[in-house]
Amino acid sequence: VDLTICDDTGTPVRDWNGNIKVDVDGDARLFRFNDAGEVLVARGDGRAYLEVGPSGGEIVIHATADGLESGTVTIEPRQ
Repeated sequence: VDLTICDDTGTPVRDWNGNIKVDVDGDARLFRFNDAGEVLVARGDGRAYLEVGPSGGEIVIHATADGLESGTVTIEPRQ
């Protein structure tokens, strides 16, 4: 899962550094690499890894950070 901080026009913001709280709903496990459940973002980009479970179905990823608009994406794994 790649995270990119963008402005209102969709342009990546390369001077943003910080942590994003990321959670997942559905049959999936998200690897965020710290105990706080956050993804480190440097120069506007961050990355986590998603392991999808066998049951299939919709997976929803939520990302939040102080001072930023929250983001949510829904994915449907291929069968």
